[in-house]
Amino acid sequence: MNITLKQSILFLATSFLFCHYGCEEVINDSNLPYTEKLVIRGIMSDGDTVKSLYVGRTLPYEESRNGYWNPKDSTYVENDLNSFVKDAVVTISVDGQTYPLHYFKSGYYKNDSLVGTTGKTYRLHVEWKDKIANAVTTVPELPILDSVSVSYKEIAVYEYNNESEYICSGFARANVNDVLSLTVEKEATITGSYPAPYTYTSKYGFGQAVSKRTQPNHTIVDVLTRKFRFSESSSSQSTNPRIVFTLRSYDEPYYKYYMTFFGGNSEDDFSIEPRPVAWNVSGDAIGMFIGASKSVTKIYKLN
Repeated sequence: MNITLKQSILFLATSFLFCHYGCEEVINDSNLPYTEKLVIRGIMSDGDTVKSLYVGRTLPYEESRNGYWNPKDSTYVENDLNSFVKDAVVTISVDGQTYPLHYFKSGYYKNDSLVGTTGKTYRLHVEWKDKIANAVTTVPELPILDSVSVSYKEIAVYEYNNESEYICSGFARANVNDVLSLTVEKEATITGSYPAPYTYTSKYGFGQAVSKRTQPNHTIVDVLTRKFRFSESSSSQSTNPRIVFTLRSYDEPYYKYYMTFFGGNSEDDFSIEPRPVAWNVSGDAIGMFIGASKSVTKIYKLN
């Protein structure tokens, strides 16, 4: 019997499909393990009230937190299966006084009279149904952004845009075990004439660097040296270009969270060896309740 090449390829493809589907195992998502926990997110900032402490819950795999827009009466309808917790009892205690937080929208609670203060320790307590969550944080001192530096060079010039490379460094003073977070943003005033004259301020963020202070007090430490490339349209004019450095200090648990969630690198979401995230919320919950200083900003003007 003669078998053509075309028949052979068809036979192999059909055999592969039968083998593939014969070996496939379908998992019913309703059988996946699930434990309902509270989800907590909140920051106590120096000089600021508690505006948005989030309380939610974990969801089974098959549920969705998404709502939908109802065009009939022009309202947004929240899904009954959403993760927001609207009826939790939430309090924060400091200096022997307890402040209740009140629900206002989308899982967020607030208290307009409780103001974060440097050096104070705050205790969060949340109760919902049969679940309890607790967390403790201290608002750290204000760090000192001693100096910043930027070096840059033009990489390439194309028909419609120019590309430059920037190296940004920030140098800070802080106390031992302080956790410093420095972000970098490029700003400029953009003007153009097509299709009509326009002017606006462009802002491009280039990520966050977090480091923990280990040297003696108030010695200078390099908290960020970051290299990035930036493309700019050649059809518009950029004036007053500048790099904005923003430094904040966080309570120590934030560093443990950062290192376990990102591994010190925001691109490390798919680690080969999974590690438990170091949440500082305990009890029937996961999440973070963290103290933070005010922001310290320095602007480096580009020529």
